[in-house]
Amino acid sequence: MFLNNDLLFSPRNTLRWLYPMRAFVTTTLSIFLVFASDRGHAAEELPKSHRLRIRPSICVSYDSTQPCTMAMEVSWEGQAMADVCLRGVMISPMLACWKNARDGNITLDYANTADMVYQLVEEATQGLLAEAEVKVINRDLRSSRKRRRHVWSIL
Repeated sequence: MFLNNDLLFSPRNTLRWLYPMRAFVTTTLSIFLVFASDRGHAAEELPKSHRLRIRPSICVSYDSTQPCTMAMEVSWEGQAMADVCLRGVMISPMLACWKNARDGNITLDYANTADMVYQLVEEATQGLLAEAEVKVINRDLRSSRKRRRHVWSIL
């Protein structure tokens, strides 16, 4: 049997086994990165000992120059008794505080032109327990009041 080293190690034969190897390495690396990124997000998540709910969580504004106003109900619950406070991220004073409580609720007036994040924190340490967001949707009616015509209308 005749073996020619030039044919065995030619660039064409080398590339023939290199392509499946490249696919294997790329797939393995992609799977590793997905699992590594999930582990990083798990470390950033808040503990699930408390839950903060805001209803309604969306405020619709019909004039983008005026703040969106609504009454919202904020409720929270936890697994153990604690001293907690509710605050807005951009607001310095606490909105409400509860002493030695496992749950609580309050009705607040909302007036803002941008999204707002509310946080439930421990009173003593200011440690973050839970957070919720109120989204503002600006729907300017001046731009949507144009008369709509049918496609087949010529007038």
